Amino acid sequence: RLLVDPKIQFIDIPWDEVRRFLATHPAMLHSMDPRTFEGLIAEFFKSYDWEVELTARTRDHGYDIIAIKHNMPSELRLLVEAKRYAPDRPVGVDIVRALCGLRPVNSYSQVILATSSRVSPVAKEEFNRIIPWELDFLERDRILDWCKNSGSVPLAGEFD
Repeated sequence: RLLVDPKIQFIDIPWDEVRRFLATHPAMLHSMDPRTFEGLIAEFFKSYDWEVELTARTRDHGYDIIAIKHNMPSELRLLVEAKRYAPDRPVGVDIVRALCGLRPVNSYSQVILATSSRVSPVAKEEFNRIIPWELDFLERDRILDWCKNSGSVPLAGEFD
C-alpha cells in the first residue's frame, strides 16, 4: 500500500525491496497501480539526490512529479509525467507534444516522460526536432536496469 503524507512530498514504501522484486519479476512493472508507478519514478530521481514532490492524484496539470536539484551552479527543475502502460501499448505523440508544451509555460529546465512501456517511433521522431536537453524519455528498459543495478543507472547526459 502506498502511503503519502498530506502535503504529498514523500512516500513511505520499501523501495529497495520493490526494486529487487521488479529486477526479478519485470512483468510486474506493468501491473502495479499507476500511483505506485509514479512513486517508483519519484524514487528513481530521489536515488540521484533530486528533491522530489508528487503532484495531487487529480488535476495534476499534465505532470506527476516535480524534481529539483539545488546543488548545481543554477537550480535544475524537472517536470515528470509517468505513464504506467501495458508492454504492447506505446506512449503516443499527443502525450509527448502536451508534455513539451509544459516546459516553457512552467519555466522548467527539462520535461521527462517515464513509462513502463516504450515511446512510439512517431513520438521519438517528434522528439528529435526538439533540443535534446528539453525532453528525455525514461522507458521500461532503463527503469528495469535501475532496479537491477540497485538504483544506479545513468541519467541523460551522464552516459556520453
